[in-house]
Amino acid sequence: MDETPVQLPALGCLELRSHPQRGRGVFTQQAIAKGTLIHISPVLVFSQAEY
Repeated sequence: MDETPVQLPALGCLELRSHPQRGRGVFTQQAIAKGTLIHISPVLVFSQAEY
């Protein structure tokens, strides 16, 4: 697997990378102020019949 960190565009300070003990995850390169919005993930709700 490629271990190169991947920059995430949300704030410009986030990256997707591997941690030796915890595996792959999202990490920050600097402190993020309390209350800062870092990601919006829209949710689509479907009924069982629509799925």
